[in-house]
Amino acid sequence: MYPEFKNTVVVVTGSGAGIGRAIALRFSREGAILVINDLLPEKGKEIANEIEYKGGQAISIAGDMTKESDVNYLFDKAMGIFNRIDVLVNNVGLFEFSGDLVGSSKEYWDKIFDINVNSAFLCANRAAQEMKKAGSGRIINISSASGKVGAPGERGYSAAKWAILGLTKTLALELAPEIRVNAVCPGYIDTAMSDVWLEKIAEKKGISTEDAKRQRLASIPLDRVGTPEEVASAVVFLASNEASYTTGEGFNVSGGRVMN
Repeated sequence: MYPEFKNTVVVVTGSGAGIGRAIALRFSREGAILVINDLLPEKGKEIANEIEYKGGQAISIAGDMTKESDVNYLFDKAMGIFNRIDVLVNNVGLFEFSGDLVGSSKEYWDKIFDINVNSAFLCANRAAQEMKKAGSGRIINISSASGKVGAPGERGYSAAKWAILGLTKTLALELAPEIRVNAVCPGYIDTAMSDVWLEKIAEKKGISTEDAKRQRLASIPLDRVGTPEEVASAVVFLASNEASYTTGEGFNVSGGRVMN
């Protein structure tokens, strides 16, 4: 569908499972060379092996993207092997239910921002250095529908994903015209992280997870849970030539829950 990705080098952080895994697999099907990253080495190797088993090309570089030394190691190694980075997908993220504001800790707040925002800043900073030298590149940040609408108990996550949108818009201005920067904002997607969210909401409300799911679906016009593959389709589109006049956007994949 997107022949321009043939032999391009795509870095997907946090790609050992869920949305990141789906993004990596989709880019590979388009002919891209994947640089897989996950905090857990075995998860990254598993995805890289799956890609190669299916006839694609991938390497796995484990590391904590909140640490500048690990970020530099990833990009140094990728550049040493491929000599370029064409696309970066900042997918590292963490959702933790924050509970009530009163009595909440600064440690929680710092952890959420470190994983969701600082990782994206560090990776975008390093990727942009390489892309500027090459004269082109695309950065896609994974935000969230929660980055556009708040929700009780999600203040840390919502604020962090809001910050991702601010980072996206600023980088789009700073890095234009050579590098396009966009964000994707998934809504309720069928992942392990969404399952945890559902359990926490059900616990807080004193209802079953089935009832919590029904309540969530009632807020979604398309009346269903999204898939990681649908998020991957949006990411690949924004990185493609089809979106060549698009930068600084927060692209919703939320089934209509968010419409701005």
